[in-house]
Amino acid sequence: MSTFNETLLLIAGTVGIRSQYSESCDGSANGTRASIDGFAGSLLRGINCTGVMRNISTIFFFLILAFASNGYSQGFRWSASGGIVGGTGSNSYGALDIARDVNGNLFTFSNTSGDQQCQGDTAENIGSNIFSNGYIYKFTQDGELIWLKAVGPEFYPYAIETDGAGNAYVLGQVILPSTLSTIDTTIAINGSRFILKFNPDGDLLWIQNTGMPPTGGNNRSSLLKVVDDRIYFQGGNTKLSCIDTAGVFVTELNASYYNPTTAFSNIWLKNADVFSNGDILFCGEHHGKLAFDQDTLPLSDNDAALNRLFYLRCTPDLEVVWFKSYGSFKSSADYITGLAIDDIGDIYTSVLLSFSTPIVFGEDSLFNSNLVNGKGAITRMNSNGEPIWMRAFESSLSPYMGGLTTSTEDSGVWFCGTHPGTITLGATTLIGAQTSKGFIAHINNNGLITRAFSYGTPASIQNFPQALAKNGSGEYYVSGFLSGIGSYVLSCQNYPGNFGIAVSAFNGESDEVPTPEIIASGLTLSAEPEFSGNIQWFFNDEEIPGANSQTLEVSEEGNYSVVYSYDFGCEDESQSEIVFVSTGLNNINSGRLKIYPNPATEFIHLKGIDSNAEFVLMNALGATVMQGKLGVENSIYTAELKAGIYYLILPENRLSARFAIVD
Repeated sequence: MSTFNETLLLIAGTVGIRSQYSESCDGSANGTRASIDGFAGSLLRGINCTGVMRNISTIFFFLILAFASNGYSQGFRWSASGGIVGGTGSNSYGALDIARDVNGNLFTFSNTSGDQQCQGDTAENIGSNIFSNGYIYKFTQDGELIWLKAVGPEFYPYAIETDGAGNAYVLGQVILPSTLSTIDTTIAINGSRFILKFNPDGDLLWIQNTGMPPTGGNNRSSLLKVVDDRIYFQGGNTKLSCIDTAGVFVTELNASYYNPTTAFSNIWLKNADVFSNGDILFCGEHHGKLAFDQDTLPLSDNDAALNRLFYLRCTPDLEVVWFKSYGSFKSSADYITGLAIDDIGDIYTSVLLSFSTPIVFGEDSLFNSNLVNGKGAITRMNSNGEPIWMRAFESSLSPYMGGLTTSTEDSGVWFCGTHPGTITLGATTLIGAQTSKGFIAHINNNGLITRAFSYGTPASIQNFPQALAKNGSGEYYVSGFLSGIGSYVLSCQNYPGNFGIAVSAFNGESDEVPTPEIIASGLTLSAEPEFSGNIQWFFNDEEIPGANSQTLEVSEEGNYSVVYSYDFGCEDESQSEIVFVSTGLNNINSGRLKIYPNPATEFIHLKGIDSNAEFVLMNALGATVMQGKLGVENSIYTAELKAGIYYLILPENRLSARFAIVD
């Protein structure tokens, strides 16, 4: 349901009559319009309908303002989806990651046991439909599919990156030793964790075994980072590895000490980002006492038993700059931990606070007392890994925290996630039962959420955002899991659903079209406020060709209106309408109406009219200051009015006159 307010305004030169009404509608005009009160309404109807008062000396304008808004999403330019042919099969995670190449093209992936389709293209499952395949997508920056490739059998992709030549790199897992194939290439493999390189046309160039063993929950290691001509990934239980884009070994870094407190003998490297000086920050999880190089952490046994996040800053050659660890945070399991570094080197991470374990992060001390599966939060550190703040979000159920990316237009980061219940993000409360259960929000560098909105509707189509990217010019891209073949809605636009993945572009600006107000100055009409979207003026409900600016010069009688809209915004556009009528008041049989004394002080008296006549009294600005019926001896009490020029209108008699009040 949308709600709009309307205001009716009459301006008669320096004379005007104002009345207001409001209306609610849901597209079927179920609201009722209140009548225009008093004699202002009579006057308006008389001027606009009777066809009298032909002498031109004043211009009347009726102004109607309407507003409608959609509160679910903000600035989505397009959305594209792909998924299982026929909508049946299994899909494990959807698009866990998204990458953008130097030409603006977007890459993502999914995995499923069925054939995959997108925008009319189909990629057949390799092996048979009982095997889960990885499917790699490449889209243009406008959401048009370039190619779709299957990788299988039993291949599960977890991260994707691109290089400066437009090649794509995919980190994935193979469940059993077998042959790994695309539609064009088959390569024998033996192991479980691999990096695949595709050229810009989608041809598989090589497969690199990461060396990560098949045991130890290796699917929780999602690190893949391409920096210049180097690729960084986890190459062993406690090893960070680097190869070049040709697949040739460059360097590696091993933890100098790790004493796990769980059955797993490995750490889990989750993500990485780059400082402006070229240093690389790696983020991972550990469950035990951990050290890199000479930088050891004095953890107590109790602290070492917690699931902790560690941060490792290195040079491009993997020389340790510093090493920090914080906890307790809940594991992100198979998902990538959101990590981003801003222009001044501050570090942001999306996390889940562990249940019933206090955590001190800089000056902030938080305690998750009610959400067993974790409480969502964003952390900020400086470039030395020292905590600045941590902000948690209230929710009725544990959310999933997805990726994040720095904001291009101001400070802070955009982040995303899933909220199965109700979540409060700043001043916005989102209810999972009313939306697709996905959210996107912006938090500034002071830890204040400035914008938050749901990632689409309806609730029957679950659209879970999991990763974010940006183009550096104010547009952002989100990928995730889409759970239904019915249509879903973003920025009031309907998109065909799938059981698979969704990728969308947004700018974070409100979908709400501002209410344009028409301001009349002589024969010039101006639409306010200024608007950066589409502006279109109309005359008698017909578009005026080329009338797309903030102002319009009018030359003939009729109905004028202006519409604000966005190319990709909501269909409920705000409108203003103005009725331009050549008419006047100053010469309306004014010779028959005599006012005395003029100027007046306490009373005015009228001659030449019937007693008990109805009147409207307006000041020089057109505001109604009094209305009613004439009193004894056709008098009007004026002692309480300020000194100035006034206009007296007798609507039923079609008479008017001007007079002054003095102190």
